[in-house]
Formats: sequence, structure tokens, C-alpha cells
Amino acid sequence: MKVLILDDNDRFRQYLIATLEERLGEIDAVEVTKPHLAIALFESDPYFQLVISSLDLKTGSFMEVFQHFKQNQYTVPFVTYTSDEVESAPPGVDLLYKDEESQFSNFKEQLLSLELFRPVEEATVEIEYSRVRLFFFWRFSKVDFPLYVKLNDDKFVKVLHAQEEYNSSFLEKYQERGQKYFYVEHTDFEKFALSLYQKPLINLEEGLSPIEKKIRKTQFMQQMVQSVGVTEEVIETAEASLQEIIAEAKQKKTLSKLLLIIEKSSSYNSDHATLLCYVTAAMCDEMGWNTRRSKEKLGFASLFHDVTLVDSRLAILNYTSMEELNSFDRKAQKRYKDHPLKCAELVKEITEKYPQVDTIISQHHERPDGSGFPYGKDYNQLTPLSSLFIVAHDFVSQVFEKNFDLDKPQEIFDKMIPEYRLGHFSRCMKALQNVLKNDQIDE
Repeated sequence: MKVLILDDNDRFRQYLIATLEERLGEIDAVEVTKPHLAIALFESDPYFQLVISSLDLKTGSFMEVFQHFKQNQYTVPFVTYTSDEVESAPPGVDLLYKDEESQFSNFKEQLLSLELFRPVEEATVEIEYSRVRLFFFWRFSKVDFPLYVKLNDDKFVKVLHAQEEYNSSFLEKYQERGQKYFYVEHTDFEKFALSLYQKPLINLEEGLSPIEKKIRKTQFMQQMVQSVGVTEEVIETAEASLQEIIAEAKQKKTLSKLLLIIEKSSSYNSDHATLLCYVTAAMCDEMGWNTRRSKEKLGFASLFHDVTLVDSRLAILNYTSMEELNSFDRKAQKRYKDHPLKCAELVKEITEKYPQVDTIISQHHERPDGSGFPYGKDYNQLTPLSSLFIVAHDFVSQVFEKNFDLDKPQEIFDKMIPEYRLGHFSRCMKALQNVLKNDQIDE
């Protein structure tokens, strides 16, 4: 069964998806957060068997979707839900009430008793383990019950004990194996499903260091954007993380300490993005760009500039290693060449509050001499913020290439200075040199 779910409350939407997948078995739940996205998605793939939508959307209205479907005489059934008192739903639409105080027990009973679900429910046999999306576990670093993977219909293997902390490598290992789900004991499922709604969008253990928490938050936000796009809670989570980074970037030795910690990590995309947040904020301070707005724009660009490049072998490429792109197939090459524009499109929601973030992202592979992509703009056509980001991005990429060895940063600078001698780039390059110089002097 293919189901389209429209809700901009991230936590309740995840609770709903987990509940549907656990009780109804093999369903394909596709999630969106805006009415116009629901309409566009259905128009491109009109084979959904059900649309489930919240009536409590913060932007837009369920009626936009319903009226579009009615005008086009689509026959797909609708289910809506709300936490407010509503007299009735439009004709032919099932209306459910979600009552948080009852832990949604009445909501679940009504939802799963719908005529559409009865054949599936009647076929469901008693189960010992419940399936839960691996993606949901990026929100946490410890769960209250054991996790299992399924080897076959009869055999489940425990891969994590109750109360055992796990890191991103644990999740990445199973993702790389193509594992989309973990399993929990059936008696633990309800507790976990409610935690998806009741706990903060990202809830990490206190034992993690502040830097480790920031990296984990970056990983989660990137996973969220890849899964459902930019949502309000993702923006709020990013804002809180960026405020801390902006404050810490003013402190002495921040970059040196960060490099030592990231050196031990293994996830390129999140490490690169987190370090880039620090570098751009420190460069702004050095250049006297003290407005928080500029730092926030650069920070958002840092977090999401490569979010569509899930293959780290592609993400790690920069202008100095472009010949390596030829070793990938045409599909991967196109994905790499298109990613500045694709990533910029994904963050359109951010630009309502932080203008220019999409521009910075779309231009982060441009070069001062016009040899970059996707536009081929030169130093005369690039904004100061884009110029700063390009310099910082190049530096961070080369730091990774040199395995975080900054004992001799001049080797990197000697390579970069001839590239960035024109226009805004020259001043940005000097600011970067001063950031690293001052950082080392105070050791």
C-alpha cells in the first residue's frame, strides 16, 4: 500500500509512520510537509492508495490539497486528523481526533479500524518483533530497549543492548549494508513510538562532548533534509547549533581543538560541514563582519551544501581532484555536477528567513577565474559571502586531504594563495591565514 502523508509536525509525522508500518506491514509511506508539495508529488506519481493529512498545518491548508483532488476528480481516499475540535470533515473524508493526553490511543484505534486497513489488519499474525525505520535512530544516542536485525523470517539477532550508547558509525554500518529497518521486541514498540513524539527532535546523551553533539546534530539534520526536506524543526535545531558555534569560534584554540576531535571521526559529510561552520564564523570575525546574520547564512550553507551527495567519495572531490570524477559512471558524474543546484533547491525554505543561503550553496564550486561550475562565474560576479565560503570550503577540503595535519598550514596556503588573488578572494584568503596564525600562536 502506497500512502502519502502530509504533516509539518516532524515528531507526530514520525510517530504516525512508525505506527502504520508496525501494524500494517509492507506499506510505502511517503512524507511531505507542505500542501503544494503533496499536490506536485501526486501529479508526478498518481498511484497513491491513500492520503493522510493533518488539519493543523502551520503553513497552508489541507483544503488546498482536497480541493485540487476534487477538481481533478481523483478518487483516492482521504483521512485527516486534528487536535482541535472540528464539527465535521468534507464529505467522503474520514476525520480522526488526536488526543495527546490519552497517548493517542483513541486515534490509533480509529485509524487502524478504517475499512481500508481491515484486510491488512485481518491478515496480520501475532508478531514477536516490530519493525522500525533505521532513520529514526539518528535522533538518539541510546534507547531503553535492545535492537535487533532480521536474518530471515524466523531468526532475529540482537545488535544493541538496552541502555547501550551507540554512535553514528553503528548506524552507518547498517545503512551501507542496505538495512532500512531495525527491530524491537513487540512489547517495547509502543514505548519507542511515543518517544518519537514526546522527546525532542534530537535527544543525545549528556556523556557526549559538546563537539561530538554538534557533529551528531549535523548528521541528523543532513539525514532529515535528505529524507523529507527542510522543516521548521530542522531550522530551529540548526539555529541552536549555529549559535553555539558562532560563540565558540571567537574563543582561542577553537579550530585546533576541533581538528583534533574530528580527526578521530569517520563521517566525511558531517565532519566537513561542522568544521566549515567554525571556519566561516572565524573568518567573519577576522574580516570584521560581526553581524550574526552573515555568520548564520554561511553556517546554514555549511550544513547543507553537499546534502544530496550521500556518497562521500563524491562529496570529497574539489577542484584539485576533478580528474577523479572520470572514474565514476555517468549517472554519478551528473549527480556531482548538479549537486550545487539541487542542494540550493532543497534549502528554499531556509531562504525565507535567511536570504542568500541558496545562492551561496549554488556557487560553492565556482572559481575566481570562471573555471568552476555550474555557472562558470568569475570573481567579478561572485558576492563577498560566496567568495568567503568558496575559500573556506577549499581550505577544509584540503585539510581533509592532508589528514588534518596543520603543523605546516603554509603548504596549503602556498597552494591556495595564487588561486585567490583577485577581488574579494584576496581579502578572504588573508583572513583565513590570520585565523590559523592566531589559533596557533595561542597554543
